[in-house]
Amino acid sequence: MIHWLQKIITILETETADLRELARIAGGNPKTFYRGINLEDLDVKDQNLEGMEFSTHLTGDEIRSTQLDFDIFSQANASSAKQLAHEIRGTKRQEERSALLLAHFLKNRSRGTQIIDSYAYDKATPTNSVLDVLRGVLRDEASGKKRSNLQIARKVSGCFRRAEDKRHVLTYFFAKHLHEYPEIRAWLRSKSIHKLSQEQQQEIKHFLKEPARG
Repeated sequence: MIHWLQKIITILETETADLRELARIAGGNPKTFYRGINLEDLDVKDQNLEGMEFSTHLTGDEIRSTQLDFDIFSQANASSAKQLAHEIRGTKRQEERSALLLAHFLKNRSRGTQIIDSYAYDKATPTNSVLDVLRGVLRDEASGKKRSNLQIARKVSGCFRRAEDKRHVLTYFFAKHLHEYPEIRAWLRSKSIHKLSQEQQQEIKHFLKEPARG
């Protein structure tokens, strides 16, 4: 059996940028080789993508079973995802852990899925509910039901509905980690923040201000 690293070297040395051909060189099926990969992360200009599957949002185990063992996402990225999960778990506030899990999930489904798989569970009930919500979103998306980033953020926020004080703190960490999304930014501006410290209120206003137009 050819070592997975040798296959990566072969891919890197090839002169083609055609995704179909790269999948074949790697020994994979072009139709399913890129499952779980977000097209937003790829330059697909002039590529023929007909019949190819991308953001199917599979679980980590499913990604590893449909892509080859040497795949970068299953090797280096899996290790990186475990490290990120470890770092998130070590974050003091459960509200920030929840915001970080959501931020990674929205930014890159493949990486977010691997983080969730590595994270497994949290010591705080609301954050465990957040993990369940994100897993549910993955299942729904796999069956064709799509949700906007704002809809997912609202569902995560709902995990803290029984603790108003924690929801205020969650708003702060949402603003800190999710302000790059215009629809979420607009939603957070409507949230009450009067129970937060003056410093946190000022920081939220800074996080949520509209970016300068170029």
